[in-house]
Amino acid sequence: MKQSIYLFFMALLVGFVATAQSKMELKDNNISLGTIQMTDTALHSATFRFTNVGNKPLVIVRVKTSCGCTVAQFSKEPIRPGAEGTIEVTYDHRNRPLGSFLKTINVYTNDSTRLYRLFISGETVDH
Repeated sequence: MKQSIYLFFMALLVGFVATAQSKMELKDNNISLGTIQMTDTALHSATFRFTNVGNKPLVIVRVKTSCGCTVAQFSKEPIRPGAEGTIEVTYDHRNRPLGSFLKTINVYTNDSTRLYRLFISGETVDH
């Protein structure tokens, strides 16, 4: 009898642990920086907002950009269930070619999806 009760509670616990997970829900994964004048000395940034809709803390393990002209900043602290977080991406257009651009930001997390792709786009003009 004791063993049956023990096994029942162990199965219940295993089922709970198996369903506990973090889950990133992005507000938007593509942000346009618009038109950037080549003579503009300011750097241009986009802030990606997300919520952990899971029931386990969300950890951003790593963020990798597709180009050295793009830098991402993010919290190294776990995001609690129900809490919001941000990833700020800054694009340096100086010494880059004129025209349209599309940069990819790969976000690696501890949730079941593991990899999220973010994009920033825009156009650099000279006039």
